[in-house]
Amino acid sequence: MPAQAMLAYADDAVLEHLRGRYVNAGEIVKFGVQMVTTWRTPSGQMSGVAQELISTPQGQATVTQYALNGGQSTPGPLGVPQGLQSTQGVVQLSQQAADSTQTSNTILVDINNSNSTNNNALTGNWQVKSQGVATGNASMAVMIDQGLAGRTGQSIGQGQVMQFSTLAANNVATANTLRVQLWLRPQGTAPLSIPSRAMMIGLR
Repeated sequence: MPAQAMLAYADDAVLEHLRGRYVNAGEIVKFGVQMVTTWRTPSGQMSGVAQELISTPQGQATVTQYALNGGQSTPGPLGVPQGLQSTQGVVQLSQQAADSTQTSNTILVDINNSNSTNNNALTGNWQVKSQGVATGNASMAVMIDQGLAGRTGQSIGQGQVMQFSTLAANNVATANTLRVQLWLRPQGTAPLSIPSRAMMIGLR
């Protein structure tokens, strides 16, 4: 199989210097990235936006947009300081110029077997706003912009994970959660074909 069709390749000389968990080609049966951003007003009203990418080796990657209680994701740049825009790796930023505010930036990795259900599905007041096929190399991003009160959001792509909150209003709470999900085939079952790069399209 051509190298460009493989999900990833690293030889032993590279792996021995890395930390983490590695699986053989064909072990991953589904891959997902979920970004959830919420904003709570001083009165306690919660709104939110979310984006979820799900892909399997057999099918195309799909991206679904969600909204909580009428939340709207603001398009365009995230508005982080210019010096951080080109930083590679993980960037988590919290700027607070107000009283009694709360912010959180969280990144989680879930590894499940293929028979498990998606316990992190967005239910309740979350509503699907749109769904489509992931194409190209565009990043995933969500942001809530509340004008003078502040903004919060996150993105992943082009070698960077960014989570940020900039707050200027009192008694506001924001939360950014990014969840990477891997579903592995059960032990003892036949391996699948080598996953294609389409499973992680847009996240390189």
